[in-house]
Amino acid sequence: MARIIIVQIVLFLLPFIGWAIFLAVTRGLTETRARYFIGPAPYWLTVAGLLLSVIGFVALGATGERSDGVYKPLTFEDGKLVPGGFE
Repeated sequence: MARIIIVQIVLFLLPFIGWAIFLAVTRGLTETRARYFIGPAPYWLTVAGLLLSVIGFVALGATGERSDGVYKPLTFEDGKLVPGGFE
């Protein structure tokens, strides 16, 4: 679950990271300031990040592993924990 959340955060932040790298390369590190993130750029970067996140969720759903069977949860029998799993 943590992997899915981390991947989605990275996918959302990719446009912002790309924009910052572009600004650093074209304008230099000393001139890369917050003023370049004012105006329409944050809006379009957010839209691109959300789009990448949705594509990531769809790709994960289409290619994720499927389980066949019924899930049996962890149980406590005779003082011992019996692991669960798919049957």
